[in-house]
Amino acid sequence: MKHLARILLLLITHAAAGMALCVAVYAASADGTNAVAAAAAPSKTIIDYYFAGGVLMHPMTLSLFAVIWLIIYHVLALREGRMMPAADVQALRAMMYQRDAAGAYACCAQRQGLLARAFGAGVMRLKPDSDDHGRAAAEDSIAEEIDRQETRMSFWLNLISVIAALSPMLGLLGTVQGMVGAFDKIGAGGMGKPEVLAGDIGVALLTTFYGLTVGIPAMLSFFIFRGRLNALLARIGATITSLLDLYTGEGVARQQYEQTFAQPGYAAQPVYASPPFAPQPLQAAAVQAQTPVPQVHS
Repeated sequence: MKHLARILLLLITHAAAGMALCVAVYAASADGTNAVAAAAAPSKTIIDYYFAGGVLMHPMTLSLFAVIWLIIYHVLALREGRMMPAADVQALRAMMYQRDAAGAYACCAQRQGLLARAFGAGVMRLKPDSDDHGRAAAEDSIAEEIDRQETRMSFWLNLISVIAALSPMLGLLGTVQGMVGAFDKIGAGGMGKPEVLAGDIGVALLTTFYGLTVGIPAMLSFFIFRGRLNALLARIGATITSLLDLYTGEGVARQQYEQTFAQPGYAAQPVYASPPFAPQPLQAAAVQAQTPVPQVHS
């Protein structure tokens, strides 16, 4: 989590520095001086240089803010404590050890993490009376739910990739626009006047650099978050497998659980903390009210 926060700070700093450098590059081209002298020139503000880049600067700026928002979103969303809380794993382990499928399902229904959603979709298919305890059907349902959740989360992640691909292309479009204007002025007799061509060349450089400033951090963050998501999905899959092993008794999962967690008098202790996760039975009065009583006539 700390590493992701540092990466976020680095990307935002990089974007701000890139925008400042874009201003310096354009000022140098427009004034025919070096970048340092142009950046220090008080005649124009950053707003002037921004609008000098043309209409393509607006969608690239929106893309920059979108990338920053998506980075913050994924830093908060792709956390192990949110997708697979340790308390949920501990409670589900205890329920699976005691083969309390109903309690495990109720526990998952009260949680919002990816582990709870995926495992809740499969635990309802467990059958204690069958030979394989219904594990095959449970694994199929879990795999479908994980794919569904991954698709939902990948929508916003793929949006970063789209921005990373489109931003340099928008910058290249601005480059073409600036070069077209420069060649038009050359055709009009401005070949021997560099000051006439400097403005259009500056637009070309400014939009190109701005597009790369947005695209490079977006591409870097996409690969970082994609790797993070894949690692979390692999860890969640391994945890679900261990939970099913506890229920079906395959391998040495139950023995390892007993050696690690089960202490003397463990069976007499409550398996999970209050309030219980098991569904509450209907009251007798409610059952009688829902069930019509047949009338017997003599």
